Amino acid sequence: MHNTLPGDTIQPRATTSKPYVATFGWTYLSRDALRRAEAQMADKSQGVRDEIGFLHLHQRYADHFFPGTSVLQTRLRYALFVPWMYQGLRAKPPKGIVINAVRDAERRLVLRLLRRLPDAKEKRGIIGRDSADYVSSQPPSMVYWSALGAWGILRRKDGLRHYSRADVHRALRPGKVSRDDDGVPLGAVIEPFNSLPPVPDDWSSDGEIGFDLNFVERKFFREQWKGLRCADGTRPLLAQLALHPLPDIMSLPACWAEDVCEVAGDQAHPLQRAWAVAALAGIGRGVYAALVEQTREQRDRQPTPTKHRDFLVAVVEEHVEGALRFDLAAVEADVGRLPDTLRAVLEQTAEWLRSGKRSPEPLRAVYEMAELDRKRSRARLPDRGFAQSRRLEWDSDDYPKASPLHYRWDRVSQMLADLHGQS
Repeated sequence: MHNTLPGDTIQPRATTSKPYVATFGWTYLSRDALRRAEAQMADKSQGVRDEIGFLHLHQRYADHFFPGTSVLQTRLRYALFVPWMYQGLRAKPPKGIVINAVRDAERRLVLRLLRRLPDAKEKRGIIGRDSADYVSSQPPSMVYWSALGAWGILRRKDGLRHYSRADVHRALRPGKVSRDDDGVPLGAVIEPFNSLPPVPDDWSSDGEIGFDLNFVERKFFREQWKGLRCADGTRPLLAQLALHPLPDIMSLPACWAEDVCEVAGDQAHPLQRAWAVAALAGIGRGVYAALVEQTREQRDRQPTPTKHRDFLVAVVEEHVEGALRFDLAAVEADVGRLPDTLRAVLEQTAEWLRSGKRSPEPLRAVYEMAELDRKRSRARLPDRGFAQSRRLEWDSDDYPKASPLHYRWDRVSQMLADLHGQS
């Protein structure tokens, strides 16, 4: 078997009349193949599983409370590193391929951060630290680009759309004038970013650099976040927490913690509804895993651990109080209408909890329908051949235990700690 990934080329073995002799050798993977493998491992390590669709709720509430954020973001100062990097490339345009120059600049940033942050815990915030040649499949310029737009750091090229990463890369190409999709010369664009804090004096060096924000940089982000608004015109939770610092914010377990709710302003009631959603989705994740175990054992006659069935009892006991506060109409007023199959799962799971039943079997049909709607041939629950094959691959120990939605709080609380000098 060749150790290759999809898209790699395998050279055919030369035919020979000699008897086959087993040999060992090296297989070389392309950089793109290594990045694909890195992305797949990152997804697995983060427990990215959404068979039923609960991430619809996670993403919509997270975007409502914390616009511009993502689960891939780590530290706030990256939102300055990225524009400073492009400003440097604009000042000294690359002579070769632009994307290679960008990769080199991001790799150099990784090395500078590693020099400053030797502690293993601090290293976790460095994007690309564990990547092949320190070049991440999801580099900072990609991870933070939407944040640059949401936080008013990127300019709009036509009054509506922000400059894209591709726009900026095209403008850096040497030679003929590049044009955007509307035919506007990109060469006329002097700077795609709005006013920024001063670039550090040693930005162009290879010396160490860190994530700590200085006074001017903290003031800059506070002003940018203060101007954020939700679709309904209210100030998002991110802005409230920028204006009302909470001591030791990273110690707070969730965004609906009492201390957060006290300064949440207009977001206090949506936070309570988000808590109910998070709890109900956590129980729903447990129901799904328990149903897969049960189906594998009873329908497929396969020896199957009871890990998730046992854990369902604990997750219900821990989160039933919050889940029973779920109100579908109020939630959809916050985040918009949800897919029909997900609505059915949420309503029937809440009713199941109110009934006091603890066997997940009554929920089988609605969970099967939701998973089939979302995953099609990759679904595990349906009584079909492809689903049985997927169940045979199931590993109870490998599948993560059910947990509530977190709305990116671990990432957001770290960036708020950076903003208020608590890191």
